[in-house]
Amino acid sequence: MSAGITLRLETLHKEFRVSGTPVHAVDGIDLEIAAGSSVAIVGPSGCGKSTLLGLLGGLELPTQGQVWLGEIELSALREAKRAALRRGSIGFVFQSYDLLPFLTASENIDFQLALAGQANGDGRSRELIERLGLTEHAQKLPDQLSGGQRQRVGIARALVHQPALILGDEPTGELDSESSAAAMDLLLEAQSAIGATLVVVTHDLDIATRLERIVSLRDGRVVGDRSGELAGSRVGA
Repeated sequence: MSAGITLRLETLHKEFRVSGTPVHAVDGIDLEIAAGSSVAIVGPSGCGKSTLLGLLGGLELPTQGQVWLGEIELSALREAKRAALRRGSIGFVFQSYDLLPFLTASENIDFQLALAGQANGDGRSRELIERLGLTEHAQKLPDQLSGGQRQRVGIARALVHQPALILGDEPTGELDSESSAAAMDLLLEAQSAIGATLVVVTHDLDIATRLERIVSLRDGRVVGDRSGELAGSRVGA
């Protein structure tokens, strides 16, 4: 799959049961995200943001409806094929870092290259480590790193294989304001260079307004859809 994926959600539902009571985490969402664009998903806690991101990345299957990545109906694929698609074409930045504890920072990043079947990405790996201020921490294990350092390793891992789709779940949540701005600079630069589609779940409106589009959720439904400052700056460029 080449860079620049159009995402399309058709009447998307995701239902969970809590103590026998149905909870509609995603409740009939229809949404299209243009290839190569950047979108922030915002809303209060429990509104379905992270669930929606999991559906976009094929980590979960919808109760009803379809998720399309370009011409591929992701929601119709078996887990093995969804996993192969994730390894090669999607970069995830998780709020919980999700690093392998027995690999160093550098090895965690290189492991993503191996999963994607890329043997020539050493230069990109070193560049990302340097850009994110991780050079002196590259040989440390995750439990030897601070929360912010682990988050930066996670961002480097998500970008190193040059994915067509970048999904971030609070990707700057553990960073201070200066590191957060630098990390978003890198995400946006990488997205532009690769031509990837970028979707970020965030509570931080300063982060959200840096993207081209802001989609607001409440109770599992889209309640707002507007342009961010980046879109305005491009129009005026």
